[in-house]
Amino acid sequence: MFDHEVKDIKVYQVLTAALPRGDELKAALQRSNHTWSTSPWLHGVQTESLETFSQKAFSHSSPHDVAQVALAIAATADDASLLRLLGVVDRYIIADDEYLNSLDGIQCAVKQCTLYTKTGNIVRSSHIWRRAIAAQMISLHRTRHSPHSDMLWWQLYTIDRFGNMILNTPYTIADAHCNLDFKQIQGPPLVFDFILRLCQLAGKVIDYLQTRTSELQSLSNKMTQLASSMPASFWGQGPETAMENRRRVGNLLVHMGFYQVDLSLHMPSMLRPRASGHAPRGHALARCIVPARKILLIAKRLDFSPLDPGFRGGFSETGLSAAVVLCLALQGYGGFEYAAVEGGDWGLLDGTVRAYEEKGWTEGWRVSKGLVEMGDTGAGEDLVFSLPFYGKFAVTPADFLPRAGESIVADVDSTPMESWLSV
Repeated sequence: MFDHEVKDIKVYQVLTAALPRGDELKAALQRSNHTWSTSPWLHGVQTESLETFSQKAFSHSSPHDVAQVALAIAATADDASLLRLLGVVDRYIIADDEYLNSLDGIQCAVKQCTLYTKTGNIVRSSHIWRRAIAAQMISLHRTRHSPHSDMLWWQLYTIDRFGNMILNTPYTIADAHCNLDFKQIQGPPLVFDFILRLCQLAGKVIDYLQTRTSELQSLSNKMTQLASSMPASFWGQGPETAMENRRRVGNLLVHMGFYQVDLSLHMPSMLRPRASGHAPRGHALARCIVPARKILLIAKRLDFSPLDPGFRGGFSETGLSAAVVLCLALQGYGGFEYAAVEGGDWGLLDGTVRAYEEKGWTEGWRVSKGLVEMGDTGAGEDLVFSLPFYGKFAVTPADFLPRAGESIVADVDSTPMESWLSV
């Protein structure tokens, strides 16, 4: 028996030992089958049920396949089981160059990144996606021979761009070093094209955030052009808003990504402290209010808060940024006045703050409560906190004092709030 065969058997045994047994395993597979069948892009299987796939995995003694089963079960497991299964796959698949440097290994890495992000551990997720991109010797960034390999690469590319934007860190690999062509992928081609163009723009936004070049207006125009390239039905404004649930949810998550990029692009201009000599600009404030409001509305429409355990990490951080921006605007940050949507903005913000409290996220509650009190009274202590895309940030009572002669920021988006909520 060859050394690699002995290694495969040992790893297979460790992975299977980490899974539930008997009836518990059967119940776990049945519980996870819906997520498996509705997310084939995460595991590359288009038709097989999870139970069928697991039977083949156990009969073939394949470490990669058993790791896929473990991650599928982890996706619907309790927190303790989730972290335990992630740890086992981390140690025996992700940390092993031989296992990682294959399509099956990259597939495990993509799933691992997704699950770590859902637990709120986006830093650990970043270690995996960077390792998968930098360490892989199959050169997916340059050479791909199938739709499946194309899908795996674009998943890594998407995770890298959005993850690093959330962390406010440089991306792992530049576009200039990549083959950015993509083969036909199962799904709506127009939506995939939108996602890929959005990811490329996200990379340019990261460049802007890291260097603060003078490309803000150009990038802002490109974001507007990208949004205009999609039909009204994609944005939920046409007759197709009654589309089946899976497609609607998928589109709304893409919308969330778009508004995340838009918010991160304009936040630095909005949050300029007066002490720097650059007062917050009304235009930047208006450009931040729109994506901030829509991020929170989409979270509400999807019936999970920005801190839902299923969407922690990227979305929770984006939700905090959105709530802070909307709260600052409503309270008159920078001395500007903003005409709130009647009966909508305050209710949306109150619901978000309650979600922070109910989920026990003390930082989100502390920041939101402090901003409200400071805006109400014009007094109080300085509030210091960290924001994604921006870093450490301080708000003082003086930031809410009126600015004589400044224009009122109003009518930043004419779309009725009811139409967003009915998407």
